[in-house]
Amino acid sequence: MGTNLTKTNTKKRHRTKLLVGLLVSTSILGGGQYPSMLGSRSFALKAHVFADTTNQQLIAGQTTDTGNHTYGLADIETGDSWITAGTATAPVAGQNFSTTLVSNTKSSAGLALFKGALDMTKVANFQGTFSITVNGSFGYTANALDGGDSLGFILTPDSTDQISANLPNSTNENLGVGGLPSSVFLGRDLYDNTDVDQTIANSGSGTSGATAGQNVVCIRTTDTTGTLSKTYQATTAPDPGVMKSSNNTITETMAFSWQPNTDSNGNTVTNSDGTVTGTLTYVLTPQTGTNAGKSVTVTSVATLSASLSLGVVGATGNNYGTMTFANDGSSFTAYKGTNPVTVNYINKNTNETIASSSTIMANVGDSIDVTAPDAVSTNTSADDYTYTYNAPTIAGFDYSSADPAITVANNDSATNSINVYYTPTAVNTVKDVTVNQDDQGNILTDTTGYVQLSSSTSADTVVTDDNGDSTTTNTTTVIWHKPVDTVVNQDDQGNNLVDTTGYVKLSTTTSTPAANGDTTTTNIWHLPVNQTVNVVNNVDESGKPIVDTSTGYTLVQAGTPVITTQTATNGDTTTTSTVTNIWHQVAENTISTTVNLDEQGNTITDLTGYVSSTQTKPSVTTTSTADNGDITTTITSYLIWHKVVTTTVNQVDNVDEQGNPLSDTTGYHLISSQTSAPTTTTATNGDITITNTTTNVYHKIIVTTTNVTANIDESGATLKDTTGYIKSSQTKPSTTSTVIADNGDETTTITSYTIWEKSPTTEATPPNSASDSTSDVPSSPAQSQTVATPAANNVSQEPLVSIPPVEQADQKPVVKNKPLQAPTKKTKVDTVPKSTTKVASSTSTSAKQTSANKTKPTMTATQKMIQVAKVETAGAGGAIAGMAISAGLFTLAQRFIPAGFIFFLLGKRRKKKKNEEE
Repeated sequence: MGTNLTKTNTKKRHRTKLLVGLLVSTSILGGGQYPSMLGSRSFALKAHVFADTTNQQLIAGQTTDTGNHTYGLADIETGDSWITAGTATAPVAGQNFSTTLVSNTKSSAGLALFKGALDMTKVANFQGTFSITVNGSFGYTANALDGGDSLGFILTPDSTDQISANLPNSTNENLGVGGLPSSVFLGRDLYDNTDVDQTIANSGSGTSGATAGQNVVCIRTTDTTGTLSKTYQATTAPDPGVMKSSNNTITETMAFSWQPNTDSNGNTVTNSDGTVTGTLTYVLTPQTGTNAGKSVTVTSVATLSASLSLGVVGATGNNYGTMTFANDGSSFTAYKGTNPVTVNYINKNTNETIASSSTIMANVGDSIDVTAPDAVSTNTSADDYTYTYNAPTIAGFDYSSADPAITVANNDSATNSINVYYTPTAVNTVKDVTVNQDDQGNILTDTTGYVQLSSSTSADTVVTDDNGDSTTTNTTTVIWHKPVDTVVNQDDQGNNLVDTTGYVKLSTTTSTPAANGDTTTTNIWHLPVNQTVNVVNNVDESGKPIVDTSTGYTLVQAGTPVITTQTATNGDTTTTSTVTNIWHQVAENTISTTVNLDEQGNTITDLTGYVSSTQTKPSVTTTSTADNGDITTTITSYLIWHKVVTTTVNQVDNVDEQGNPLSDTTGYHLISSQTSAPTTTTATNGDITITNTTTNVYHKIIVTTTNVTANIDESGATLKDTTGYIKSSQTKPSTTSTVIADNGDETTTITSYTIWEKSPTTEATPPNSASDSTSDVPSSPAQSQTVATPAANNVSQEPLVSIPPVEQADQKPVVKNKPLQAPTKKTKVDTVPKSTTKVASSTSTSAKQTSANKTKPTMTATQKMIQVAKVETAGAGGAIAGMAISAGLFTLAQRFIPAGFIFFLLGKRRKKKKNEEE
């Protein structure tokens, strides 16, 4: 097994490749090797066996086999089995094959190809002797390895012609196989092409410079496009050569073997595409040098075509060298590569296929020939692999010719094809032709109405076409006569008539036809006589005849003459003109009808929604006479109808809470509204009135005014007890609040304020303050101003006046207690100086004082006088405050005017009560 090594020294490549070398070698040697090879395809593979001398008959659509598929050594050892191309010398027939591939020239290439092919589905091996010589006389010292580019075997599926044609593309680094798809090179790669070659260690030849060679042997393959693989198996050869200034030669035996993969039964495994996978083994053994007899082996697994061509190749680059190959002493074991040869059967005249093709399975290099179906073999050669087959007999066709014999090429379907040509078998057709002519010699296409006079047959005529078919024509000529009928016209008196216009034919007779079909026809004619008759018929409408139409009848349809003609057998005619008049018997009818009218006199057809009216209209009588004379009297009566009108009335009744009607709701408040079910009334004329009644119940609004007086100190805190206080000169405007109940009633509360200050002469305990009260205005009658009646034994200890506590002036009033009347809907607060504020009932949060816990101070005479003065002043002040408030509210509503008077009365009453108490 070869080993990939790394080359230690890289040499500069500088040389001309094989394509140029071929041109140079041709110029130097005057060669014509390429034309000599490419121009010759008719070579035969020689062998020392006798060919079959009996021609085998081919069968259309079937396959036959030549047999003889095993090679012997004799099949490859002589020059007859090889062809050469490029600079390779021609083989010598009958001698062991050897050739000089390159003859001490640079840029040259030579190729030798075995004419046969190898069957790669079976084992194969082959060996030969190769040599490389570098001539030192050219003035340089070199190694024999410096003498070329490549030397070794090639295996390729292409035919010899295709290999030769590709030779210019396979030079340089392509090792003879570049451009050939799925091919193999096995041998020495004598130059390191760094762009495509692997680096192999210790492969230098010892020569430096651009011409330095390398000591590498390898197995290289190409892909399906013919591109050389850059990954391959390689190693160094045992004989690295030596440096000499004289002739320097290396001679080696090269051998290869092939082992296809097999299954468990030992049968070769063929891939789905027809290829075969196996192992290639290449062995190189030096015959000279210090390592003579020491071999090196390279193996590689490859997938190859089932049939391959074998060749040897040698090429120099920019170096000079001589390369040779000889198979003397070589061994060869192989099976012949086979290829199918297709035999096609063609109509020579139309170039169409007339039968399915036959297939001959033959060895590459065999000569295949196809001859006539009845040909006898003339092959007496004992050395040629020549096979001659007889073409099949094809019904309806005759054998004509076949393509020349071919030499079977490897994998070349165009070459491996033979066309056999046939011509249709000649056919003789007999035609019977009849020619119809009239007795004037005119050709007739239709003899209808003719009588045959005679018939004759002429001699047969024979016509042969290009295919050899013949037509024999028998012609019969028939003469026909068109019969003539002669017509004679006579009247019934026996006179001949020239013109029969106005006559009626009475009879026709025809004579018996003559021999030629002619006849005579005699026509007898009669001149007709014509007469006219007029008839009048009077009938009634039912078709009954009327004798007298003068009384009680009217003509309704005058008849149109109807002409009828009767013709006798002799042609005489009677023309009758018949007029039929239709009469109607006059009738008198009376019709009574009723017409419906609305009250405006319009005719109505649908009484839906109407009732009978009290209006009337006299009947009308009319008389009319129809076209047929009938008299109709029509009496028309009229019925008057009233269109019922439906009216909807929506009625509203306003009442107070006692159910009394109200004509004016001013000063009232709506507390409920109810609509009763509709009522329907019908008038005498049928009109309908639908009344929807809505009853609205109103409440008479009651306005109530209450006056309240509150005692506060100078800080605005409400005082429950004014003992120890004197009235202050300060004043505070009274406030007014109005509450409107759900029924509309209004309650107005007017609060007046009395401001008190501490008496400087009183040393009594200060009165309780109610500054924590939450309201400065009472909101119910229970918080109105009250005058306390003092006890008889302790007059000086009780305050004269008790006023509910009032909040500080700067606090916002909040209504806490609602009035005793209906629930409040809204609260309205008015002040004397036209200021409005919300007023709420107060709730005192101060601590209660009891008489049992505290002793009231004894009043002096002066204090009593001051107290009386305060009482008098309070009465006058109440009257003044009432009038001021009434005056301020006068512009809002006149109903508040009595407020002043009410407050005046309250003031008077308080004064009187105080006086009584004093």
